[in-house]
Amino acid sequence: MSLKSFDKFCERMILAEPGSEKEIYDERQKQIRTQLTVEALTVFGAMSMLAVALNETILQWCEGCFPVMVLCAALSYGWWVIRNAVKGSLFGVSGKGVKLTAIMILIYCPIYEILLLPDYLGTLSFIENGKLTSETVVIASMIFYMICAVVTLVLYARKKRRDSAEN
Repeated sequence: MSLKSFDKFCERMILAEPGSEKEIYDERQKQIRTQLTVEALTVFGAMSMLAVALNETILQWCEGCFPVMVLCAALSYGWWVIRNAVKGSLFGVSGKGVKLTAIMILIYCPIYEILLLPDYLGTLSFIENGKLTSETVVIASMIFYMICAVVTLVLYARKKRRDSAEN
């Protein structure tokens, strides 16, 4: 029995229970995902510390610190997706969990943008007093989240096509 067929066998056993939608990863993938998650959190911490420090002292490129943190989180998520895709640990055996997360991002990001826009629709400007507005930075972050989700779905489709060609 090959490793891939054993993974499929384990997936069927675990997912046979109704309501169980667990994603199955092998040990290598678990270790790599853990390392890359810690790496992405470290990148987020360093990036947000630097961005907020620059925003509060020298550059003052954004109106507030919250939008800066949202942007750093979006960039860190992009970093995490790219690194996991390169290392081959983005998807488990079925890949349904990551696919569902990407779909949820594609659903909820536009909703958040719609909820944010009506208050500023008449007065929406990108730059005020030489600084990017908070709404502009948050909307750009949401767009970046959506780009990461689309990349994830494209990678999922490629994985499924490659898996079907192997079988």
